[in-house]
Amino acid sequence: MITSLRLLTKEDVTSLADAANFPSIGETLRNGFPYPYTVQHAESFIDIASSSDTDLILAIVDTSSPTTILGIISLNQTKLNDPSVMELGYWLSPPYWNQKIITTSISQILRHEPPPHLRSQKMFRVEALVQLDNLNSAKALLKNDFKRDALLRHHNYSVKEQRRLDCHLFSRNVSRSDSPVSTPKQGQNLAYVRGNFVHVNGPAADIEILMDHLMQIDLTTGTIEKFEPASSAWAQTLTSKPSIPYLYKSINPASDFITPGFIDCHVHAPQYSFAGTATDRPLMGDDGWLASYTFPSERQLSDPRLAAKVYEKVVKRLLREGTTTACYFATIHLEASLILADMTEKYNQRALIGKVCMDQNSPSDYIETTEESLSQTEAFITEVQGRDSFKAGNLYPVVTPRFIPTCSKELLSGLGRLAEKYDARVQSHISESIDEVAFVKALGYEETDAEIFRRHSLLRNSVMAHAVWCSREDLALMKAHNSGIACCPLSNVYFASGILDLNVCQEVGVNVGLGTGISGGYSPSMMNSQRTAVVTSRVANFSKGNPIDYKRAFFLATLGSARTLQLEHLVGNFAVGKRFDAVCWSVEGGGGGVDVFEGDTSEDIVQKILTNGGREDIARVYVNGKECV
Repeated sequence: MITSLRLLTKEDVTSLADAANFPSIGETLRNGFPYPYTVQHAESFIDIASSSDTDLILAIVDTSSPTTILGIISLNQTKLNDPSVMELGYWLSPPYWNQKIITTSISQILRHEPPPHLRSQKMFRVEALVQLDNLNSAKALLKNDFKRDALLRHHNYSVKEQRRLDCHLFSRNVSRSDSPVSTPKQGQNLAYVRGNFVHVNGPAADIEILMDHLMQIDLTTGTIEKFEPASSAWAQTLTSKPSIPYLYKSINPASDFITPGFIDCHVHAPQYSFAGTATDRPLMGDDGWLASYTFPSERQLSDPRLAAKVYEKVVKRLLREGTTTACYFATIHLEASLILADMTEKYNQRALIGKVCMDQNSPSDYIETTEESLSQTEAFITEVQGRDSFKAGNLYPVVTPRFIPTCSKELLSGLGRLAEKYDARVQSHISESIDEVAFVKALGYEETDAEIFRRHSLLRNSVMAHAVWCSREDLALMKAHNSGIACCPLSNVYFASGILDLNVCQEVGVNVGLGTGISGGYSPSMMNSQRTAVVTSRVANFSKGNPIDYKRAFFLATLGSARTLQLEHLVGNFAVGKRFDAVCWSVEGGGGGVDVFEGDTSEDIVQKILTNGGREDIARVYVNGKECV
């Protein structure tokens, strides 16, 4: 679900009343809301919201159904004497409650034009109260750069209901430069992109093709500030000026299109050195793929110089293929894992990186003790979270148990505690192959991989690779713990002895994104992952029908992957407020894999690009509004 904010209008009275009257929302309404909530109440509230000079009250809506109000978010004048201090408030109707919606909505209201009395101020302060057990709201605020200021014991939370609760006080200073502008002003670092845009913008995996649109980008943050047809009054005012600073401009309807950057949910960076080879062994065993190729290759990266060479090549290669975000496994070596982080920063690729953890069932010369694994994982997390790139949303540490057979119960438990302590994401492999599942059983476990990860607090906020042999119950457990799946179609074919049923995943509601699976998947191209996903889905669903098509595969490689990695508030499509991560395609002249013929529609050309296009058809790649290699 893609959400946006807009002003309340009189047409919203019925939707607002319906949202406020949902049966289980009574106790979560902000102070002063009557219950039950009538249309007359809604009319009165909208009048207040539209007339106040000191408050900003906006509706949270689904962009695919903008007449449906999901909730309300507000900046209200506090009771303090300082008029520059505002209080953030919000509620969502229970059917729509989602931490991602709150995270996105907070980001949008902070970038919205503030109430009139603040517009002359360069800076104002926003405070928010969060009940002690409301972890979702706390995480949403932290992701929007709020800081915990204090713990308020028995705070007078609601005078009307005489409720005194333990609360955290969060705050953030908001610069006026954080707010969007409709026209460029002197001194602002703005640039514009004009072109034909292709993305998925809604709950369904339907591609939206927006011909000749103009986008305004804040180059300081890489954020999309405004996005309208070039025929709009705002766009025409700008494009009529000869000095408009274009970041990129190409509007040929027969050849030029711009898509979101691809998001690879599963890459083993050290294995890139043998990508394209080593497809002749099963995954497990003394002469299997891990023992014969993977472990020897990874072991060598204890040498920092070799690690730098391998990691520089994989980062540059993925960017050239249009992958603007990648979720990486590194090795067990702390120094080499930090070198991978350095390389993603150097070449401006958005990255999630994990130092691999393994303390059993591993080669004697490529293994850690439990204590080493935990201490170095913590060191990796704190180092990355201290970097500016982490604060900017460009680099994230990921707790990374390789998979259950190589991790003792003590290590799994310790990693679960680290993930909770640092609110870090988790990645691993789950029910990947028949022999891996058998190995787990041989270790004495009676539970499935999903149940084991859950018991050790490693299923929450995770992305798990493959999941080919997960049951429907496993998938439901993953959904309940905000765990997503990295589907790697190529490596599934080679090593999983099966195909992930994407339709079952959709039925259960678990998030799925695409990955290359390097080097189990031999190709570093997310285009190939999309195409293999379509082909394998046809094989898997031959008798049942309903295979996925190129549109669904494109969704999985962009917005679907963003949701799986919990980055939907930043990337995945071209919604206002997100970062400009993009691939600019130009197929003019047929020098790459695409030929265009008279009569081809824009949808025909887009389908040809997604089916036959390749690196030769990519003109430019951007991350955060900056051109990459």
